[in-house]
Amino acid sequence: MDVAKARELARDVTRPCGLLGYLVGRGAWWPADGSLQRCKLAVGQVMGSTYVFLGPIWRMHPSLDPGQAPDALGPADQGTSLEDKPEDLRSLLNDLEGAVSRALPVLEEQLPSARHHFRREAAAVLDSIQAARQVVARLPPRDEIL
Repeated sequence: MDVAKARELARDVTRPCGLLGYLVGRGAWWPADGSLQRCKLAVGQVMGSTYVFLGPIWRMHPSLDPGQAPDALGPADQGTSLEDKPEDLRSLLNDLEGAVSRALPVLEEQLPSARHHFRREAAAVLDSIQAARQVVARLPPRDEIL
């Protein structure tokens, strides 16, 4: 897999993941019942499993690894109109699920020696997304808190 294709796939997968982390990290409105901490933990799990899923790309192209190179995949100051509210968090979880589903067959084709890794870790990402959805589903609408 060439670096341009690897960058494109990694960006597609990591963009919604990074926005999730950014929005939950803001924690501007959360109820005082521990919801923010539960959501941070769930989103952290999503982010971690996504990073592991893309591990073969990081090994093949270390210059793309966000754990090794700051802003490796593009501008860190990506603008967004999304807010740290349940509906936007759900939207990003959906975006990430779609990105992983689109990336999986391409990664399996481009890096057949890592096929089992990609399948196993894609399942882990999807499981973590489902767990995060459950946490977000228990959040009251933001309007009720403010």
